[in-house]
Amino acid sequence: MYNRGSLSLVFFISWLVFANGDYLVGVGSHDMTCPVAGVNLMGYANMEQVTGGIHFRLRARTFVVAQGGSRIAFVNLDARMASQLVTIKVLQRLKSRYEELYNEENVAISRTHTHAGPGGYLQYVTYSITSLGFIPQSFDALVTAIELSIVRSRQSQARFNFNQHR
Repeated sequence: MYNRGSLSLVFFISWLVFANGDYLVGVGSHDMTCPVAGVNLMGYANMEQVTGGIHFRLRARTFVVAQGGSRIAFVNLDARMASQLVTIKVLQRLKSRYEELYNEENVAISRTHTHAGPGGYLQYVTYSITSLGFIPQSFDALVTAIELSIVRSRQSQARFNFNQHR
C-alpha cells in the first residue's frame, strides 16, 4: 500500500518540472489550531500527553496549479495525518462552493506528520482511544482550514509561465 499524499507530491513536483506554457498558480494558508487545552496529542498513544496551550499555530497550506480545464490542489497540513472522513467532508464543502471543480482526482491532502497537534479528528477507533473519542472541535478546525486554504489559493491565483522562470 502506498501513501497517497506522498505519491501525490511526487506527481505534483514532476508536473511542475515538466510544465510548459501559462498556468494559474495560487497559494493559500489558514489557521487550523484547534482546542488548545486538555486534548490528547495525536500519535503519542499516551493519554497523559495532552495540549496545554499554543507554542506555534498549526496551519493548512495549499498550492493550486491550473491550466485550461485541468487543476490540482496540493494541501499540506501541520498534522499527524488526514483521513478518509476528513477528505470526504472537505470535498463535500468544496462541491457546495465550486460544483465539480475539485474532486478526489485533483485534491491531494498530505501532512507534516507532527505529533504536536491535537487528536480526536479521525474516524478510526485505534486513534480515538487515547483522545477518548471523537472531538468535533478538532475535526471541524481541520476541515475548515483545508477548505479555506483552498479558497484562499484560488483567490490568490495569478498567471505564471514556468518556461520564463527556469
